[in-house]
Amino acid sequence: MKNYKFKIIAFIAILIVPTIVWIGIKLGSPATYEKLNYDLGEKREKTKIESVTQLASSGDVLSAYFADRAPFRSSLVSFYQKANTKLESRYEKELKPAIMAALYGSGTSEIDSDDTAFNELFGGASNTGSGNNGGTTSATGSDGVNTSGNSSQNDSELGNSGDDVVTVHEHTWVYAGGQDASLETWGYSIYFCADCHEIEYRDWQNKLVDDSYLAPVVINDTTIIGRNDWLFLYGFGNINYYKANNIMSDEEMNAYMQTLITLDEMCQERGIKLAISIAPDKDQVYSEYMPTYNVENEYKRTERLVDYIKNNSDLAISFPLSELEYSDRFWQVYYRYDTHWNHMGAFIGVQALYSSLGMQVTDPMTLAINTYEYGRAGDLIDLAGIDASSYEPDIDYLLFYRDNVNITYETAGYEALENIYRTESDSANDEKMVLIGDSFRVNMIGFLKYDFKQCMFYNREVISSADADILDCDVLVLQANERNDARIITSAQYIIDLFSRQ
Repeated sequence: MKNYKFKIIAFIAILIVPTIVWIGIKLGSPATYEKLNYDLGEKREKTKIESVTQLASSGDVLSAYFADRAPFRSSLVSFYQKANTKLESRYEKELKPAIMAALYGSGTSEIDSDDTAFNELFGGASNTGSGNNGGTTSATGSDGVNTSGNSSQNDSELGNSGDDVVTVHEHTWVYAGGQDASLETWGYSIYFCADCHEIEYRDWQNKLVDDSYLAPVVINDTTIIGRNDWLFLYGFGNINYYKANNIMSDEEMNAYMQTLITLDEMCQERGIKLAISIAPDKDQVYSEYMPTYNVENEYKRTERLVDYIKNNSDLAISFPLSELEYSDRFWQVYYRYDTHWNHMGAFIGVQALYSSLGMQVTDPMTLAINTYEYGRAGDLIDLAGIDASSYEPDIDYLLFYRDNVNITYETAGYEALENIYRTESDSANDEKMVLIGDSFRVNMIGFLKYDFKQCMFYNREVISSADADILDCDVLVLQANERNDARIITSAQYIIDLFSRQ
């Protein structure tokens, strides 16, 4: 009986003591109370008891009411989120890959990442170069061309990956390590030539893929909680592009193309080169981290549209989906907690744009690249209203590009990026470029500004301010991200009307 009474007293104490301490802190030290009772950014009102009828119909309302007002709630919830994220991260990165490898074999769960587009863009350099998937990379004398062949060669030509030294085509190849495939990274072996220091990647293992069922969780109708702490955009029609329930008919694609052809013809009359640049949505490039959705067609709207235009016209158009998917072998190309591509993804997008215009492209393998922590929380965290400190830091890249070109003028202030941004340089290319686009254009600016004498970047929402620059430019780029592909036609029609008035 005494033991029973003790348990009752202990249970009551557990319920009451925290509340007494909480009230004591509130009365005795208001400053401390404010620090402990901070806003979690949940973007919702606390549960209210509107009437006795609510209590009679369900005990959930009463439970939610007290849960929202529990002592030390903010601190406890934040502690739980941080602890859960760290434990989940360790599980996903260390324990789960080991379990999957033991059950299925390393890399046997494959995602499709064809290197054809990457090879076409960068001249067959996908198997050689100086890049890596983290840390610092630098050019080491490679011209970006795989003089020793490509990954289709067999072991008799390349030598066994377990050998320490292999000589092929007069190179002296030395095994320099590598990494195993995981849920985050591809697996590969690295060889370098002891004579010329060229680097070659071999023995690729596909990134492990968790294809188990994961129910979609959407916060605030905007943000999808994906696998491995990846966040994706749900709102603004984005999910329809991923699920591919909005594919255009041939008639619709032809009408889209004809508008662009009309604009292209008017540009040519004025000596202007027109190019269309479409940035893939993040969930298309990193679909392996999306929760389980019913995708109606793997050949989706924008990819289908771009292929239609390429097959039926001479328009300069780029949609570097395959190039970005393949680049993930070496670098993360989109932010984990943001809708946008990072600077590496933007660089790949810029080079695809240059290729469509017939301009010289730069292989990222020939650049020095620094990896660093991305300091901003990410727009998907903001849209969801969740605590950014619960997530590990994101990453970005600093690419040392065009060191011989000087920027002689640049609009000051980050806020200017939202609307109108101008740059001038001493680039050998005297052309004036105008780009009309969306927020994906921001990370492209750091590369485009070095390759043209003058650049004018406009948010499409202020396109009417660009009239004089459009009429006077040499290169006109209409840019949009995938879910906004229709906005390109809106911009094109505006410029057609502008030209018609002149």
